[in-house]
Amino acid sequence: MLNMRGDAAPRDLTAGFKEQYSPCSSEYLLKRRALGSELASEAHDAIEEIFRERGEHLPPRPQAYEQVRDGANTLLFKRAREWVGSFLFSPRRPLWRFCLVAVPLALVPSLFISGLLLLVLKLAGVETLRLLPSFSLQLTWTWLAKVVLIGPILETIVLAVGIWILRWFVKRPTHLAGVSAVLWGIMHGLDGPIRAFGTGWSFFVFSAAYISWRQQSRIRAYLAALIPHSLANLCVLLSFGLLE
Repeated sequence: MLNMRGDAAPRDLTAGFKEQYSPCSSEYLLKRRALGSELASEAHDAIEEIFRERGEHLPPRPQAYEQVRDGANTLLFKRAREWVGSFLFSPRRPLWRFCLVAVPLALVPSLFISGLLLLVLKLAGVETLRLLPSFSLQLTWTWLAKVVLIGPILETIVLAVGIWILRWFVKRPTHLAGVSAVLWGIMHGLDGPIRAFGTGWSFFVFSAAYISWRQQSRIRAYLAALIPHSLANLCVLLSFGLLE
């Protein structure tokens, strides 16, 4: 039977494969089955019918490598997203452990985002020097006090007040942390647009930390946002000092 395009109908193809495969041994058919997507779907249907008639067990149809890979990548991304969400918005571990894990969580993606953006802009022929911050970090006691102590202390106070105000308009914790992060990214981007993106992610972590730990107490919430912020700034300052 032909379909409207003049091709053989799938059922006729299955019947043809079944007639071809019926004299073959089950071992041979299993080898054909293992070809996966390299074997026509109608051929798989024919092999399934033959095994049903023989009353023998047939393993599931193998997935294509691309399907397995894409499924694994999707699952990995989903698990990573679930872990980040659970870690940031469920204060079930000791505060000191949360702070230690929050430092790389705030810093590494931030540096990756900024570096990737700089690379893309350079490849596009954009002059990136004017997009970078106008100041230059220095490994001195003055900069250490400003970047690791004074800056994070004052910014965490502002962050807490900002979240208190935003709570009147944004109810969901993830959205609240996201809005806070966007605002902080914009503020930091005024001194260098590149900073807006990486800093935005870092402040998403700091904002989520404050929102999450605020369920326990205001002091714990303040420390959960302050300590990772200070340690992340310390890591950046030390890295700049070692590179000079």
